[in-house]
Amino acid sequence: MDREHRHELKTNELADWIAHVPDFLQQHGKVLAGGVFLVIAAVAVLFAWRLKGQTAFAEKAA
Repeated sequence: MDREHRHELKTNELADWIAHVPDFLQQHGKVLAGGVFLVIAAVAVLFAWRLKGQTAFAEKAA
């Protein structure tokens, strides 16, 4: 087993990735927050649209 392979085995990739998360969030946090907001808004609009359709259908049936 050569020296480079031993070093590769000693490296904990998960710990390395977790250590870089704060830097990533500092650089891309606003974009991620905007994306999360858009997804939540889209789900809310679809839920409201579906609820409105069910209400209109119930009123026609009554």
